[in-house]
This record gives sequence, C-alpha cells and structure tokens, in this order.
Amino acid sequence: MTRILVTGATGTIGSQIVEPLIQAEATVRAAVRSRSRASALEAQGAEIVEYDIEQGQGVEEAFAGVDRAFLLTPFVPDFSALTIRALEAARKAGVSHVVKLSAAGADPASPSWLPRNHGLGDVAVAESGLSYTILRPTFFQDNIITFSADSLRSEGVFYGASAGQSVAYVSSRDVGAVAAQALLHPHKHAEKTYDLTGGEGVTGLALAALLTETLGRPVSFRDISSDEYGASLRAAGTPEPFVEALLGLEYVKAQGWAAAVSPHVSEALGRAPETYAAFIARNRGRLLG
Repeated sequence: MTRILVTGATGTIGSQIVEPLIQAEATVRAAVRSRSRASALEAQGAEIVEYDIEQGQGVEEAFAGVDRAFLLTPFVPDFSALTIRALEAARKAGVSHVVKLSAAGADPASPSWLPRNHGLGDVAVAESGLSYTILRPTFFQDNIITFSADSLRSEGVFYGASAGQSVAYVSSRDVGAVAAQALLHPHKHAEKTYDLTGGEGVTGLALAALLTETLGRPVSFRDISSDEYGASLRAAGTPEPFVEALLGLEYVKAQGWAAAVSPHVSEALGRAPETYAAFIARNRGRLLG
C-alpha cells in the first residue's frame, strides 16, 4: 500500500490533505512538531511522527519507507534551506514524488525574502531529480479568519491596503484537495506547476457585503495606506521581517496582480473552486466567535 508523508500536518493546508488521503485508503504518515497536538489526525487513522525540520529532528524517520511526500516548510526567514534539507532526506529515502507548497509570485530573483525563498525552493524541487508537483496558491479565503477575526468581532471592521483591487482568493480546502490529488495520482500531475486561485475576483467592499449578509451583522472594510498598515502591524508586535512580507503582499493586491483567475483548481478537481460566499457560510461560527 502507498505510504504518503504529510509535513505540517496540523496546519491549515496539511490538516486538509490527510483526510482525503485516508478516505482514498492511502497509508498516511503525519509529521508534526508535537504528538500532543495530533490526536485528531491519529483518530482519523494517520501514523504520527514527531518532526522538526528546523532543528533536523525526526527528519530521517519521517521520510523512511515513504513513497510520496507533501513538503511544507515553516514560515521563517531563509526557509528555502529547509526545503533543500527535506529534499535531501526524500532522495535518500527513495521517495518517488514530492508535492511542494509554494506561493503565487514565487521568484528566486525577487528582492523580497518571501517570494525569493519560495522561488529558490521551487528551483531546488525542479532540479532535485525527483518527480514533483509545485502548488502556488494566491491569497487564502481563510485570511479573513486568521488576520481579521478579532476586529470583525470587536469593531465590525477589517482592514487592508489593497487600493480597492480585486483578489481571486482561494479556499485552503481546495488547495488541500489539489495536493491530495497530486499525491494520489502523481503520473497525472508530474513536473507541473499549478497556480491556485478562486473562481472570481473579490474586492474588500464586496467581501464586506458578503460578510454582512451571511453573519447577519454590519461589516465594513477600511482600505488604509501602506504606511498605516505597517504601523498597525508594528504596534501589534509583528516582527519586522513579517511586516515587510505582509506589506509586500498588500502591494501585490494594490497593483491588481492577484485579480487573475486560474483554471488549475477546476482542472485538477473536476469542479469549480469554492466561492468566498460558500467559505463564509461554512465558517460562520468561527467568524462570529
């Protein structure tokens, strides 16, 4: 039976890969920093291994006897080196196919550390000699929960510096579903790079209207300047490298570079991407708190 390793298995994407793999009767090894956080994965039938790619702990054990692997590296400066470390372990273990989570705009020549590291990691995958699939999702629909849930509950407002531009936000569940397909059927997805977006562009104002309708309470969007956004992040204690990264992402939105819709989710899954309205309805309880 095929054994598939999922790194970052308790995270937003990894946790949504494990379930469809198990439903497809694959043997799943879930790599986690701490076994204490993996009870839900274990209950689904996943084999649990403690794994810390930064410290180099549990890496050989995680990859041993694995046929295919999902590679996700922690969001830290110079994380491309961690991708290379994982690839070395995969080659040594005889892994036949890897699926790497990258990001839209990945570019090894970028002056910004975030797209540069994604780009360097993508190059390392392509040059590894392993069969591979690279996933480059755009902004997640989940970001409204991750970054804005507190202000939505306390003020009925969420903030951004997108200059009114549309963004083709993608559901993390769709990203996980595409990853699962690439892991289950690597021959169909080998040596391919997928740009993963939703099926429509959504502005901040349109998102506020969707939230108002579904949550049953007024929600507004406040489009602030890049300087204001950076100041608010610093006031919240966000480390400077991550302030730089988040400002860079808002700049991408403001230039209209995240508005394009890709067909790759539909092509990989045989259905339309989840709409933002459907995502909000599915996560209404989390947004209301």
